[in-house]
Amino acid sequence: MTMAEQAQEQSREQVLEMLKALAHESRLALMRLLNEGERTVGDLAEKIKLGEPTVSHHLAKLRAAGLVTLRMAGNQRYYRIHANGLARFKQLVAVIEQFPPQPEAVEDNYAWIAA
Repeated sequence: MTMAEQAQEQSREQVLEMLKALAHESRLALMRLLNEGERTVGDLAEKIKLGEPTVSHHLAKLRAAGLVTLRMAGNQRYYRIHANGLARFKQLVAVIEQFPPQPEAVEDNYAWIAA
């Protein structure tokens, strides 16, 4: 695999991770709220009417994808949009059609016999 192919594969995996993180209604709502500015988990939970543990779980997914950042201040956790991560997402989505198709796995109709 050439370096260009490796970079393209890495970009494909990164955009896939970001799309998976955004593929949930609550996470999209969190992104919309965070677009307005930095917020605490409690504030976000109140706004979207979910428990704080659930919101923290969703924020962890968004953070792992590089879409939000965390700032600690005492016991409070403040989240905000990660501007560079969001810019990277937009860049990747803009060229998504240039990613080569992944070969489909060929299903072995007789695999069950070996089991």
